[in-house]
Amino acid sequence: MSPKLAHTGGIRGRGHDLIRHLEDVATRATEFARGARPDHTEFASLAGWAGWLHDLGKYREEFQKYLLGQRKGGLDTQHAVFGAAWSRRLRLPWAVAFSILGHHAGLPNVQGLKRIWEEPKLDPWNASLPLGEELEDDRASNQSPDWPDTVPEFLEDHPVAGSKARPTRNS
Repeated sequence: MSPKLAHTGGIRGRGHDLIRHLEDVATRATEFARGARPDHTEFASLAGWAGWLHDLGKYREEFQKYLLGQRKGGLDTQHAVFGAAWSRRLRLPWAVAFSILGHHAGLPNVQGLKRIWEEPKLDPWNASLPLGEELEDDRASNQSPDWPDTVPEFLEDHPVAGSKARPTRNS
């Protein structure tokens, strides 16, 4: 299988490898967060998670074909919603999901998040599972650095998805 791309048309017309892009963004986000709040390690960890997950949906074949000009863009070529869903599956704070979802289009409100989250054609809650597994496989095979800390003290204060297939109105 050829590596997944984050972008095309880079240096000398080459694409940017997705796993390297995610690692680079996670590293830079962590560094920026440390610079902004040097004594707040949890803030840096959350920034690192947002960096790792922001383009998770680019692992989807629909997005890869879009990048290569083999199809037009549309609802099913969105990518941020899958990283936002995976962040909630990992029980990261809602702030991480919102920052991932808003990294191109601006921060959504709760209604906007729910609208895209509940889109049956995308089904980001369930579709994020194999994408997250692919990212983990990619990280292992590329000897990427460890995941950021999971910030457990934040987990108790933030609601998580219930036992249903997608988050409920109260989660």
